[in-house]
Amino acid sequence: MDIYYKIVQYFGPKSENWPAYISWRKTNLDSFDSVDGMFRPDLFLPKSERDWVNCVNEDFKFHLITKLDYAKEIIHHYPSGNIVGVQPEINSDHICEDGITGYDIIDSHWYISLITNWKAKDNNSFFSLMDNGLIGDLNQALQIRDFLHKKFPDDPHAKKCSVWAIYRIDI
Repeated sequence: MDIYYKIVQYFGPKSENWPAYISWRKTNLDSFDSVDGMFRPDLFLPKSERDWVNCVNEDFKFHLITKLDYAKEIIHHYPSGNIVGVQPEINSDHICEDGITGYDIIDSHWYISLITNWKAKDNNSFFSLMDNGLIGDLNQALQIRDFLHKKFPDDPHAKKCSVWAIYRIDI
């Protein structure tokens, strides 16, 4: 599966809302590599013809850039942005690429992380996160996804959530 690229807002220990987030989640993270759209909103949305040629032209996916070179070329338009690599909707036969930072569980709208920004009536703290806010093991991430599908079949975020591989991109 190809890696796509997102330009997202920085969120982490230097962010104004970081202490409130850490208090709300009752956790202690060193960084935030999740691609949750509330905390790390997408900064790139296609505007020019070149943007449209270099993005994924499908529902909920316009913010995904198809070529790393293009993401690196336009990142300077987004001073508070970071480039993140993603492989959406992976399964047990996924083979990791170099630079993986962990796994996130994202809702069907490709926006909310169910591990860093979602609270059901039953607290979902039955799993542990790495210091960057991601899950370190693919099998554990898939088990959590399956649990969420079964436990919350009517929840709009949980019922069709999927596991994403997240990659750090150095520029």
